[in-house]
Order: sequence, then structure tokens, then C-alpha cells
Amino acid sequence: MVLVLVPAILMFVATAFPAFGQEDDEAPYRITRPAHRVTCFSPGLETSPVTTCVVDTGAGLLVVDTGLSPSMAQRTRLRIASEMGRDDIRWVINTHSHFDHSGGNQVYADALIIGHQNTPAAMQAFYDGREAWIERRYQWLDRQQAAASGAPTDFRDAVALEERLHFNHELINDLRDNYRSTPPTITFADRLGLWAGDLEVRLLYFGRAHTDTDIFIVIPELGVVFTGDLFHDEVLGTSSFSQPLDVDRWLAVLDAVLAKDAGVDAFIGGHGLLFAPQWIAAQRQYLGEVWHAVGAAKAENTGFAEFTDELPFDERFSFIEKELDRPASELEDQHENVLEKLWRVGQLSVADEIGRVAGESGAAAARTRWVEVRHDNAYYVDENELNALGYRLLLRERKVAEALAIFEMNTQAFPDSWNVWDSYAEAHWWIDDQEGVERNYRKALALNPEAESALRAISQIEGYRLDRAGETDTALAFAPGASTGLDGPYLGQTPPGTKPEVFAPGIVSTTEGFEFSIAFTPDGREIYFARRIEPEGGTTLMVARWGKNGWIAPMPSAFDRDLGAHEPHVTPDGAQLFFNGPSPDETGPGIWVAERDGDDWGTPTFHGPGMFTSSTSNGDLYMAALGAGGSGAIVRYPKTIDGWGEPQPLGGGVNQPRPGVHGWVAPHGGFIVFDSYQRPGAQGGEGDLFVSFRTADGGWGPAHNLGDDVNTPGTNFCPSLSPDGRFLFFATNRDIYWVSSEVIHRFR
Repeated sequence: MVLVLVPAILMFVATAFPAFGQEDDEAPYRITRPAHRVTCFSPGLETSPVTTCVVDTGAGLLVVDTGLSPSMAQRTRLRIASEMGRDDIRWVINTHSHFDHSGGNQVYADALIIGHQNTPAAMQAFYDGREAWIERRYQWLDRQQAAASGAPTDFRDAVALEERLHFNHELINDLRDNYRSTPPTITFADRLGLWAGDLEVRLLYFGRAHTDTDIFIVIPELGVVFTGDLFHDEVLGTSSFSQPLDVDRWLAVLDAVLAKDAGVDAFIGGHGLLFAPQWIAAQRQYLGEVWHAVGAAKAENTGFAEFTDELPFDERFSFIEKELDRPASELEDQHENVLEKLWRVGQLSVADEIGRVAGESGAAAARTRWVEVRHDNAYYVDENELNALGYRLLLRERKVAEALAIFEMNTQAFPDSWNVWDSYAEAHWWIDDQEGVERNYRKALALNPEAESALRAISQIEGYRLDRAGETDTALAFAPGASTGLDGPYLGQTPPGTKPEVFAPGIVSTTEGFEFSIAFTPDGREIYFARRIEPEGGTTLMVARWGKNGWIAPMPSAFDRDLGAHEPHVTPDGAQLFFNGPSPDETGPGIWVAERDGDDWGTPTFHGPGMFTSSTSNGDLYMAALGAGGSGAIVRYPKTIDGWGEPQPLGGGVNQPRPGVHGWVAPHGGFIVFDSYQRPGAQGGEGDLFVSFRTADGGWGPAHNLGDDVNTPGTNFCPSLSPDGRFLFFATNRDIYWVSSEVIHRFR
């Protein structure tokens, strides 16, 4: 059918997003014009999170794909208006449902949005599962930083990494606060024709491939086809993930757009890629020959192993090798993957079947069904599908027993894959089976000695052992609130030199508890610290006070029993006490604050999300931003007349090459001491302590590891300085240690 769209009858709906400021409007974009009347906008200098293309129809603008997130889409729309001198966007077409191509739809809600009929459901599924997705994306960001740390990086690589981190953190923030699923308002099943101004636009469903929502957008008068993410310049065949693959439809659609009378001169991909017709034709020829060979082999009852032996990637496919210009070894690996994907067409997915049984009947039934189908020729077993199923059950549905069963099946099917053991180990972490965690991570390392996640986990496990072995053997010497008979600053303890010592053994640091995170009032007469008594695991905020008769032994703070408080911080003026505790809705940790009220503190109020607060004399707050998977970068909230401004991640060496976690800023703001995990050259375990100093331009300098005299291969975290600046306190070996602040100042 042909749908005629008359711009005058479109309903305009104002978007809910205010215009960005001038500095956002001037953010870097790469602007290209791959065809007559087509302008493409790619945000960033080195990355391609998505490319939004605009077609001038003569009666308004047509936009292809809306970008990664609402914030990015808003900037792109401003740039479109600036570059083209107009903003009369009448039509939006999504090449497929993925968030990086439809995540900005709401910014174009005043236009008519068009896509395949499967797109709305796919977008809603992403929206409903966004919290689990955010958690996985934090893990992905962590791997991105880890992969880059310690490796030689040129300027362009560094810029690309910074852009990836920025765009993805922006996406996460939008998904939490701004995102609304805005699906197409017009959908189609097979094909749709429309007139946009003076241009005919043909939309063709490509078939199940990259997703089950992929379409080609054909504009014959301009000789262009928009292909979304169906093809990539270094990939053999389509970017296919969505079984069962609809290969016959692929070939039919490709034949239609490659026909001589189609007049197509350029194929425009979804991430700034441009393909010549002969490149697409070579891909079509390759897919057609492989698909024909698959059909012939199955008709003759040839087994898959024999089939792959008979169809090697050699001179037979030299035509595609010339077009892709990739090393033969790389193309051979891709060829094997294509053979496997196309061979599976017509078979059933074991992951789908096991997932169905696990969801309906639980882990035991899933194990029984696994034995029945894993060697059944009607089914295929895919490592990545099983892994994805396991993580879906673990992270999204919180079905831990079922997830464990799936990951175990994957180790049985693919025992030589380090990644399946890595995932199996992670699942054991969820049931607090440390023996299972270590056993499976060590199997992953045996198969891949460079497996970063396994290396980190084993380092942490070994660090915990060292912590327990190094813990003080001094038992609690005083009952809570008892008089200690001690007098003088710092509980009357003898100050240390440049070698760390246990602080107040038997009083603060004890063999019965796990003590960490200490803070002092400015006059030094009150000491707050966290103590966790195991195996119960409850954490209590303890307070010791220095009165006229000496020090009173630490006792639980008055408000702790309701909040499980820990990680205290007293502001430099002594007016506020910040600490961590669960958020009011108990969805995660957050920060609470109590105001000074005479000799005590008032009722705490919830301050907001975050972890481990410190502050400067002018009221700026520093803390760790919290992500779904744990701590993020250390950020600064600048003090304003009405409260605090937007968070500003610290630059320099504070959050690179891996994020800082617990950071304590000096009251004058001249340096920050922090812990960070698994940085190059670090001791390992669960963190090393670093210091970074302010630079002349107000930024932050490189991070200096405090060295082997301070850091251990175990846990080193939660640093803070005494009110007089003479001593650094930190947690290690499950106790609180102190050392002369000379260990910091020597790096000046």
C-alpha cells in the first residue's frame, strides 16, 4: 500500500525537554553528506554511538534514527536546526528497535514516527528491563576502562574512550530520569510506501536478522538505501543475532534493491558507514552461496562437521575477501560463525526451551529437560544464548537457582570456554559460595590467563584471606560506654610515624569486629567509625567521646539502630554529620545527614544517593556516585546559595584509568586521598590508596600510589585525615590504621 502523508494535518506535540545551553549546542559533531539532499550527524569526534540522517523532502525534513538517548537527541535536533536552518521535522523512521536508534524518539514526538510492527513490543521490553540493562552496562563500562588501563593509547584512542564513557553515562542517567518509551505511531508488517514531500519512500522488512524489527529504507529518486545495523564494514554477512534467521527474505530484499532498475548508488549504515553497491552485492553473493550449500547438505543428510569441512573459506570466496579487505584468518573465523548460524535455521534453540521450562517449573525441571534435548538434532546449543539466558534469570528476574543451573549447563556443553566458567563463578557469588566462586574463577584463568574479571576476583579473594590473617588479635577491652581511663587526643594513643599502625587496638580495632571508615569532630573530642560483627553482618556506627574524666569507650550512636549507619563524615565546621545508610524506599544505599544540636545531633534526614561523603570548608561535597552495579566515579557537588549544583566527575588521575571509590578531600580542597581497585601497578586485593593534587588551572593532577609502606595486597580503603591534618587513617586487615600524613605530602 501507499500512504500519503500531508504535513499540514500532522499533530504537533511539544517535547518535554528544554533546550540545551550554548555549550551543549556547540558539542562536536561530524557532519557528512553521503548523497544529494541527505545530511548525516554523528556526535563525537572519534566514536559513532549512532548516526542520525536527515533527508530534505522539499516539504519538511525526514529523520532516520533518533540516537542513543533523549539528551543526545535534543542536541542533535539543535544541530540539525543550526546546520540546515530549519526544524520542520515531519517524519521519523526507525531502522530497528535498538535503543541507540530509537532512544531519542520522544524528542521528535511532534513528528510522525514510523517503524516495523515488532518495534513497539521490543522497545517496551527494553524499557521494562532497563534496570537490569543499566547494571550490565556499568559492568561493560568497567571492562572498557580495564581494557584501556595500562595499554599504550594514542590521542584518538583516548578521546574515543572518553566519549564512550560520557555517552554511556549520559544514557544511563536518561534511562533513570528522562526516558519515555516512544514507539512508532505507524507500523507495517511487510512493506510500506509513502510520499514525503516530492520523494517516494519505500520501507521493506528485511526479516529476522540483527533484530526482528530491521527494515531497509529506500528512496529511489536519491539512489540511497538506509540499512541500519544490518551490515558493518568489517563483518562477513549480516549482523545477525535473532534466530530463526529469515535468510530467504534477506536474499529477496537484497535482490530487489540491487536490481539494475533500482538505481541505488549508496547504502548508508546506522553508524556513519557508507557502502558501495558492489560491496552489498558481494555480501549477497556470499550469503546466497552459503545458504544454497546449507540446503544441499541437509538434503543429503550431511552432518554439520562434514559440511564445514567441505565449505572452507578459500579461493571460492575470494570475491568477498577483496571487498572486505580483512586478514584471511579473521574472515575464516567469521565464515565459521556464518556457517553455524545458517545451519541452525530450522532447528530449535536449547536456550529457548530450557528458559521456558525454568520459568514454568524451576531449576530441577530445567536440568531434566537439558539432559533430554542437549544432544537432540532438532535443537542447537549456543554458548552465548545460554549465557544470556543465565544473566537474564540472574539479573533481571532474580531467579538465582535457575541461573546457576543454566550456567552449569553451559560449562558442560562448552568446557573449554573460559567465559562460561567466569559466568558460573559470578553466579556462585550471588549465593555467597566463596569456594564455588574461587574454584570456577580459577578454571576460567586456567583457560585464559588474561581474563580480567577472573584476575580481579581471585586477587580480591586472596586479599580477603590476607586481611583476616593480618587482623589484630586484641580483643575488645571495654564494654560500650564504659570509662577507659584514657586521656589525651586520639584516645590517648601514641602517634605513629611513616609506618602504619593499628589504631587503638582493643578499643576501636578489635579481633571481634570488622572496623572501617573513621571520622572526627573538628575539636577531636568525638570519634565515629563503622563496626561490623560477623557472621551476623550487621554494621553499626560507633561513637567514642572525650569528656572531663577521659575517653568513654565506643558505643552505638543514638540513631544507628534504625539506619544501619556507616562511613561517617563530619564537616570541617562541625555543623553536620553525613553517613551512609539504606535509602528510605530501601532500593539501595544512600546518604543521610544530621545537624548539630548542642552537644548531640538532630534527627537525620535523607540527603540523596551516593556513598562516602567528604567536604571542603566552602561547603562543596565529594562522594562516589552510585550505579546499579556498585560505586561509580568520585564526583563533586559544588555548593550554591540554594543547595548544591549538578555532580561533576573529577578529572586527572582520580577516576582514570579506573574510577576512584572512597575519596576524602582536604578542607582547603588542595588534594584528595582515595581508594581505587585494580589499577595498573597496584598491589591488588580490594583497592590501593592514592592521592591527587589540585593543579594550577583548578583541575586534578595524576594519581600517586601511596606505596608499599601503606598499601597491602589486601583491602585498603576508606581514607580520611585527622582534623589537624597530621595523620592519615584508613581501613586494612579488617581494622583501622593510622600513619603520619607525610606519606601524602611527600608526593607534592
